[in-house]
Parts: sequence; C-alpha cells; structure tokens
Amino acid sequence: MAPYPYDFRRYFSMILFPLNSDEHPKNVMAGDAFSIHGFFTAITCDTISCMNFSPITDDLFIGTTPSAEDYNHLRGLGVRLVINMRVEYRPRKDPHPTPLELLWLPTFDSPLVPIPMRALHRGAKAALATIRSGGKVYAHCAGGVHRGVTMGACILIAQGYTPQAAMELIKTKRPLADPFVFYIRSRILKFANQWDAR
Repeated sequence: MAPYPYDFRRYFSMILFPLNSDEHPKNVMAGDAFSIHGFFTAITCDTISCMNFSPITDDLFIGTTPSAEDYNHLRGLGVRLVINMRVEYRPRKDPHPTPLELLWLPTFDSPLVPIPMRALHRGAKAALATIRSGGKVYAHCAGGVHRGVTMGACILIAQGYTPQAAMELIKTKRPLADPFVFYIRSRILKFANQWDAR
C-alpha cells in the first residue's frame, strides 16, 4: 500500500477518529479502529511522555501537549500564554503563584471538521497582546503537526508574515509540521484573507 499521505487506511482512521490525528497512535489503525478500549488507551497523554516543541521565532513556540510540570519550563523560556487547540484534552491548571494564561480553543484535526476561523482569530489576537506586552506564546495540539501549526501560522500572519512565508518558516523550524496539507493550508489562507480585510 502507498505510504502517507496516500495511505487510505491512515486517512480512513483519521476521519473516523480525528481526535488524535495530529500524531495518530502507531498501534491503532483502521483495522482495529473499533477496539474502543485500545483506541482511548492509545490517545491518553501517556503516549506523549515528554513535551516536544520547536522555537519558531523569538516569540513563538509550537509543540506537543505540556503537562502541569512542563509549565515551569515554559515559564523559564518567557512563555506567558499557552494556546491549547485540542478538543480532547482540557488544559491542566498551572499551580504556580503567577500562573500562565491558558487559552483553550477546542478544535478537531479532520478534513471533515475544519478549524473554526473564530478560534484562529481569537488565538491570534490573544497572542499579539501577549507578545506586545513582552511575553512569548506556546501553541500546541497533540503532536504539534496540524492544529498547533495552524494557530502558529496565523500568529505569524497577524505579525506581518505572508501565508507562504509563515508556513515555510514553521516547516523549516519544525520539520514534522505539516502546514501544507490541503485542509490545514486552506484554513491558513482563509485566515490571512480575513485578517487583511479587517
């Protein structure tokens, strides 16, 4: 069978179970997609044992889901705002006396359920306010491949990057990111058109 992105089994399982398709569990494929216990076990955060992230600019990081313990590391990097794009994972509270701002924009990673433009605009505006006040932003999803990348690209566009430059920069800084897949690229381009028309 042809490899991704032409692997029908992978797309079939992503469409049926889009909740974790940023980094689809290796042990869950369409063949055993109906093993509910196996599926939900596979998508718990135990499968992401440590936060994996990439610095995109001096103000922006994109990566995987941080744990409450990871917040101190992000704080040390100057991050003040964490944008969580995962519908399936509510942000963990930051117990620090001066907690990070946690913005939850629950979205799906699926060609059938586009990321809402309202969420992208809300995240970009919050990110700009944080950056202008001297803070940094961490945008994430499950694998730092699609949803967090979309948000990151929109933040860059809001800062003045062209859509193409934003996507290329993210791809260069985080090679596993996939901003050019059709259903992600289309949202980035639509955001850019709307942002320019404000």
